[in-house]
Amino acid sequence: EADGGLADLDWRIAADGAFRGPLSMKASGRLRTAHDALSVDVADLKGRVLGQDLILRKPASFSRRSNALALGPLELGFGRATLAAEGKVDASTIVASLSANALPVESIDPLLPTSGLTGTVTADLSVEGPRANPAGNAHLRATGLDVEQVLQGSHLNVDLDAEWRNGRVKVAGRITGMPGGDARIRAEMPLRVAPDTVTFDLPPDGPISGDLRWQGNMASIWPLVPLEGHRVTGKTELSLNAAGTVAAPRLTGALKLSDGTYENMETGTVLKDLNLSVDFDETHARLTKLSATDGGKGRLSGSGEAEINPAAGYPFKLTAKMSQLTALRRDDVTATTDGTVDVIGTPKAIDVTGRFKTQAVEIRLIDQLPPEVVTLDVVETDGTGAGLVTQAGPTGRAATREIELDIAVDMPRRVFVRGRGLDSEWAGKLTVTGPAAAPVIAGDLNLVRGQLSLLTKTF
Repeated sequence: EADGGLADLDWRIAADGAFRGPLSMKASGRLRTAHDALSVDVADLKGRVLGQDLILRKPASFSRRSNALALGPLELGFGRATLAAEGKVDASTIVASLSANALPVESIDPLLPTSGLTGTVTADLSVEGPRANPAGNAHLRATGLDVEQVLQGSHLNVDLDAEWRNGRVKVAGRITGMPGGDARIRAEMPLRVAPDTVTFDLPPDGPISGDLRWQGNMASIWPLVPLEGHRVTGKTELSLNAAGTVAAPRLTGALKLSDGTYENMETGTVLKDLNLSVDFDETHARLTKLSATDGGKGRLSGSGEAEINPAAGYPFKLTAKMSQLTALRRDDVTATTDGTVDVIGTPKAIDVTGRFKTQAVEIRLIDQLPPEVVTLDVVETDGTGAGLVTQAGPTGRAATREIELDIAVDMPRRVFVRGRGLDSEWAGKLTVTGPAAAPVIAGDLNLVRGQLSLLTKTF
């Protein structure tokens, strides 16, 4: 609605709609024009956006005259936060400021790439100087960031300071509150302003640099890794580096873990004295060192490489070698083995080739097998041995990727099966081939010795 002419107009606006949720707005004010001048006064503004109440705390104005613009002071209440802006641009200078005080992160949740983040943000930005080469400063502080779903209830604080001088922006800051240590951030990049249009520009040939450093325990950030049933701890050093230009950035980094442990909740595998090093750039990640023990004589070593290539599906290859390693450590089975494993493919299609020679296997006939244990159809070939060829069905777990198996296991004696009155030793060879969701298991098992006790009698 409007009353008056273009030279002096009272206006009122009411709107309802949707923007990341329901949106409603009511505002009123005055518009005046004269020759090359325009001014808009906002006397009242109320509404609701992004689930928060929005209110103008005091009248604000915007004006344009020739090649000069002016805004503010503008002060808005947005939920519990205060948003403010003020600025002026004329033929020779720029003066501007923006601020957000006590802004709850959850109030802008619909604008964030992830949901469930809470905390409070306070930020301010100021720019002042000649239009061709202004200078500026900015500060951002985020406190009490709750990332409970990711980092086990940690509350983080982020402090960033930025300085803009002579067409370059320098950023430095810290992330505190992380278990084990703080992360340091540093970056530098070009930023220029076009004096004619007062628009910002990142020159493609402008040099960039930056780095991020963190030291702590892997256990504190392991929940970020989407691998259920696995746990890794150990002293960790993470570094990320950026160089090059805006048009051709170069990224490098390294991850080092020392004196660590690894646990597999399903197989019971426990690795100690875990040490690994990963180097990466914008095209590849390379596992240059992998070594661990099983807490005893067992040893594990390995290497690998992954290509950071979305078009190719992120192909990778990993090789591991075991020596007297206790690879299985469950209530129903313990196995110590020598062997090699090669894993090649992409996260969606993996080929696993393994060759193992067991040193000792202990199978315990407990009262109830775990639900994922597959029952095999055994064909007895004579009085002392058994041959088998079977295709195991799905274990009940949904397959998230295609895994093709080619595994051979040589068991030269020392395969003990005990429990429920049985005490026996076996030897044999097995192969496991085909898809992991329904593998084909073939081979033979031969009884070396054994006895069965029933009702105080031994057979």
